[in-house]
Amino acid sequence: MKSTSKKIYFAITILIALSLNLTSCTFLLPDKSTAQSESNPKKIEAIKKINEIYKNSGSNTLSLMSILNMAKKDTINFDSYVYLANLVNEFGYNTVVLNEVAESVYHAKVETNYFKQLGDLAVMKLSESNKISKLANAISEIDTPVNTDVEKEIQALQKSADFKTIDEARTYNREKHNKK
Repeated sequence: MKSTSKKIYFAITILIALSLNLTSCTFLLPDKSTAQSESNPKKIEAIKKINEIYKNSGSNTLSLMSILNMAKKDTINFDSYVYLANLVNEFGYNTVVLNEVAESVYHAKVETNYFKQLGDLAVMKLSESNKISKLANAISEIDTPVNTDVEKEIQALQKSADFKTIDEARTYNREKHNKK
């Protein structure tokens, strides 16, 4: 009896620790939004979409909540937040790297589509997630929406991906989870 209680207590402790690890960092992020950004139609629409994804999700709700909190506090790249939330909801694997990409979106200095490409890579490449996270972090530091060095790194990662397209990754995911 004591053994079972200890196992349950241990499992609950682990789950609480994991949930705090995934979400607590987003609550500590400074709010970059302003009165002007609060009325930004792109931001309002993105928050609605991510809320809808969250409400309809059966899993990965902590990752989705984390992405939602970052979008609420940010002023740019709202399309990237929605895109990443969709990937977290759809795929259910590599959610940690998807969240790391979302954190880089939050720290980004400029609006860019590179984060969406990294989101795709996170589900197309089943290994080397650390390279994707490091590249996302580097992208958050650039001052222009386009950078040839970043594009070369993304192309190199795409060449070594397990799936050559996002649709191949979707097929794999459906087969893996027996989804239609």
